[in-house]
Amino acid sequence: MKNVIYKCFIGVAFVFALSGCTNQNTQETVSKITTTQTIKDRGIIRIGVKGDTYKFGYKDPNTGIIDGFDVDVAKALAKKILGNEKKLQTVAVTTASREPMLNNDELDYVIATFTITEERKKILNFSNPYFIDSGIGMMVKKDSNIFSIKDLDNKKVGVAANT
Repeated sequence: MKNVIYKCFIGVAFVFALSGCTNQNTQETVSKITTTQTIKDRGIIRIGVKGDTYKFGYKDPNTGIIDGFDVDVAKALAKKILGNEKKLQTVAVTTASREPMLNNDELDYVIATFTITEERKKILNFSNPYFIDSGIGMMVKKDSNIFSIKDLDNKKVGVAANT
């Protein structure tokens, strides 16, 4: 388990290496980048995590505390940068809110499900993925005669919004 957490931490730490990178060399772009020093000066790191994904980032409705694997990775990052995992502020994000919150400087990082696309790479820096196979599959009625993705041609399919 320690090896998995270490690999996850290395992936997240990769974000630090990229945090000084930008596609444009303008002062305006450089000034919007949150640096490790900015976080140290503030004394708190703000990390967006899902609040509705059990075992990864789930906000307990009774306590309001977000817990899970992504939160554990965020704690390790807080400890690495600030020397104390308690200097972490986790913020529940949604698929729709995570990118705007990063762009508006409400968050320093997002540690959550986030598909890496060429379009997103133009405006965001990504670490190496630390979790790839979520075991997502499809479910159909047993008597549907659907056995593969190809069998879904011209069929209505339900998926989660913004996925």
